[in-house]
Amino acid sequence: MCFACGWALKTVLDPVAGAGVDAGVDASAVAGTPVGAEAACQLCGVSLAMAPAEDITDETLSVGYLGGGRGSRAAIAVVDSPHGATLFTENGLVRKIPARQLRHFTRVRGLSAMSSRLGAALVALEHLPLPVLTSSVATRGILVSTFVGGRLDYARRVAADLAAVGVSAPIGQLPLSAAEIHWWSALADLRVQRFDQAVEHLGQLPLGRYAPAVGLLVLCTGAPIAATGRRARGVLEKRLLAVEPTSPLAGAAKVSGRSSPLVEWLAKPEPFDAIATLPVGFASVAVTTLRALAGAGDRAEPVQLPAKVPLSVIDDLLEREFHIADESLRMMDRERVAYVAARTDPLALSDEEVDMLDFEQERDRRVLLAGRIPDPSPTRPDSALIASIRTLVAEHKANDLLRDVGGPVVDVLAEFLATPTVDNLGDLITDDESLWGLLERILTEEALAWDPPEGGSARRFLAWWAARRTQRCLWASDLHGAMTCGKQALRLAEFGPARTEAHNMLACTHWLLGRDQDARQSLLSASLDNDDEKLKSNLGVVNATEAFGARRQPYLILGLPSNADRPAAERAFAQRSRMARRDSDFPHSVDDLIWALNQVETQLDEPTLAPPVFQLPIDPRVLQAPTGHGLFRPEPVRLARRTPPIAAAELGQLISEARSDALLDVLKGAGFEARRSLGAGRDAPPPRPLSLETYPRQRQTRMPQFLLGVLVVAAGVGAVIVLVGRRNSEIVATPATTTSTTAAPATTAPPTSSPPGTTSPPLPGLDDSIVVDGSRITPRDPVTGFGHLCVLFDVQGLGPLGFVPAEVSLHYGARIANPDLAVTTGRATSEPVFGETGSASREICWLARDWDQNTTDIVYRLDKNEYRWRISNPQGG
Repeated sequence: MCFACGWALKTVLDPVAGAGVDAGVDASAVAGTPVGAEAACQLCGVSLAMAPAEDITDETLSVGYLGGGRGSRAAIAVVDSPHGATLFTENGLVRKIPARQLRHFTRVRGLSAMSSRLGAALVALEHLPLPVLTSSVATRGILVSTFVGGRLDYARRVAADLAAVGVSAPIGQLPLSAAEIHWWSALADLRVQRFDQAVEHLGQLPLGRYAPAVGLLVLCTGAPIAATGRRARGVLEKRLLAVEPTSPLAGAAKVSGRSSPLVEWLAKPEPFDAIATLPVGFASVAVTTLRALAGAGDRAEPVQLPAKVPLSVIDDLLEREFHIADESLRMMDRERVAYVAARTDPLALSDEEVDMLDFEQERDRRVLLAGRIPDPSPTRPDSALIASIRTLVAEHKANDLLRDVGGPVVDVLAEFLATPTVDNLGDLITDDESLWGLLERILTEEALAWDPPEGGSARRFLAWWAARRTQRCLWASDLHGAMTCGKQALRLAEFGPARTEAHNMLACTHWLLGRDQDARQSLLSASLDNDDEKLKSNLGVVNATEAFGARRQPYLILGLPSNADRPAAERAFAQRSRMARRDSDFPHSVDDLIWALNQVETQLDEPTLAPPVFQLPIDPRVLQAPTGHGLFRPEPVRLARRTPPIAAAELGQLISEARSDALLDVLKGAGFEARRSLGAGRDAPPPRPLSLETYPRQRQTRMPQFLLGVLVVAAGVGAVIVLVGRRNSEIVATPATTTSTTAAPATTAPPTSSPPGTTSPPLPGLDDSIVVDGSRITPRDPVTGFGHLCVLFDVQGLGPLGFVPAEVSLHYGARIANPDLAVTTGRATSEPVFGETGSASREICWLARDWDQNTTDIVYRLDKNEYRWRISNPQGG
């Protein structure tokens, strides 16, 4: 595949190369091609030679008329040297003229960026307001044959010039091959965004050459017209598949020269693990996923997945400890998101999602965590684990499933449940803190008298259980039961928070029973182990109590710990109020509950005004259920994989998507390179000739003036002869006399004056139309500002329109103002109207102060004719 055949895109049209052309540097030299050398592509043999650049100035081109009168011909002059130029006429004649004859011609400016005289002349012919010259096929033909001849290198130079300014029509007249004509024409059309014509030319290029055509077609796919974009995509796919019939990616990489190790691997992905070490130069979630599947990538960086990725791919990534990006999770359905959460963080699932996934392990864990196993139902039967636990508790039997889950403790627990004695309660059972809730429910108060060995978990369990029973007794106002349980808790508790809490609960019980001295002694004993501020506060409450009637603790009445918040207090009040109304044996009345709630609210809202309250418990953690994991509180287990290993078809789907991403990157790169190099990608408009300073005028022939001069001279000579002869005869025939004569009064009349008794028709004015060579011209809407008068001219007609603003002058009073074509108000341009159809508007401004205080006419001179509008007449004449 020949890459060099697209050299012109990077040399002639590149912004850097274009700057070189403006500065007189040869574009082909920028590309490394020897100037004027017959260089050729080493792969396909296409000639790359380009002629040296020519220096184009504002003096190089001129337009005007050759000769005068009816026989004059419009012509374009190309300067050959400081002393002469070559003239090309409208009828195809060529003539050498000296430089002095160019004084009657108008220079064509604005083409100094061109690099060939022929290119500049052809571009000028596309824009000049001279219909007879710009429509002449003979002029273009003689220009091409004169400058090009058989020089292909010069033809390429001219084609490059035309392409750079977006002029494609003359390229077909150059003696180039059909492929080159299509190539340069495509570049020219793209320069001015004629996408449909560009696609037509690009589709005609040989499939094995002109590599940059891929980038140009990518540009065309973004054409504003959808049909053009679709056609460009079709032509592009055809070119790529012509290179690699089975892989557009491989074809694009070859044609554009943008191949890479990753592109080569995607064309033939073997071995799969090789992608882990390949550099990635573009963003692709498919490539990132493939690399993660191969073991590459940062585990701390979440992986963004392609759309509709197979679930097996997600499972593989999770097994490799990758995290799924939030953007990808938001694109998944709820069930798939729940599946990912179940495989990574089961605690994040809702109960509904656990049921949706039928996640049995997590459902069992949550049932056991609640502390009570619900009865089975037809819609929710027991799972194997729940059924085994039910059998263990109810029938005291263990099975292999429980042994696999809990280990040796299962059989020991079964034996204890069958015979709950102190001998069967070993540390092996109480080491599993998840069993404490079960043991608390099945043991009776007699178990508090047990005396397990110190330092073991069995004694720690009994101390915890005794403390919790003491708290329940206080909430139920069973002070004697609280005293019994509190003493057992103190006996079983070892040094630390449990023993401090036992002393504090005994002190509260003594205080409520009116045994202030015993309460003080308990608090002082607790202070030996723990110097807590709450103990000091409780000692102050005991010392401040004077009568039994004031010995009430509002939190105990509501059945709450003393650190409860307002919502908990309100719930407890509602619950205990219902119990007080239903049960006459309830230890507290509704009034007691109201008082307790008021006290709690005062403590929360205005603690400085509230009376001190006995704090119970000191450390709430001592009385809380343990949270350790065990047989009845299993650890969360991630959901096991539910998909088979990735199938070849699923992996192929990922590779196919990665190929699409790589193809898009290759094509975008080619398109970006084409846009950067091609003028169509720049904001600056292509160069074109500036408006002519003066409109070329035909010179009149001098023969009539010569004949008139001869006649005047002859008449004068004849008159002198007659006068001399008459005087001589008078001298001879008569004596000298003096005669006084009076000349008759001279009378003059303008040629256009009307005969006596008739009135001249008024001149046309503003909004009046005059037909000039088939174009109806109407001046309107005068605007005055900064000393200028600006008038809009509407030009309408059935055929091609013509109007030259440079020939419109303003006559006001005894002064004449020529148009200032550089000034407009922005309502329209001041350029000539040439070849347009339908209608056009132009604006002309004159520097004319006080024009409206004089008789003012607008005069349009074209050839020998004069057309006049009167726009101001203060005298009314």
